Amino acid sequence: MPDASMSPVIVNPERNESLERNESTVTLLRELVAHLRQNRTQLREEWARRITEAKLLTAMSADEVFAEATAVYDNYLEALETGSIEALEAYARNLSERIIPRGVETVDEVVGIRTSIC
Repeated sequence: MPDASMSPVIVNPERNESLERNESTVTLLRELVAHLRQNRTQLREEWARRITEAKLLTAMSADEVFAEATAVYDNYLEALETGSIEALEAYARNLSERIIPRGVETVDEVVGIRTSIC
């Protein structure tokens, strides 16, 4: 798995900007990623519960919601580790393509997922 120290820069391609990672930022990111990995099971279950309680992704079964919560979680971790959001953006596009035909309204429900799990 990639390590935050391998990527000296955080890049935001939409704004064409970068932010140098200093030692304290790298240390903090490592600690955050370690915490998120250590609590992965509990946090994914909480995300899935919040999505279900908020009645988001109602076109999906409970197992599918949990699988998507897992994928989102893992993609966010990768983004934190690498400083790149490309994989996360690709996942979001793929998710939209898969769920729109099932009657999920992207703007309301996918944005709702993001706010409910943050």
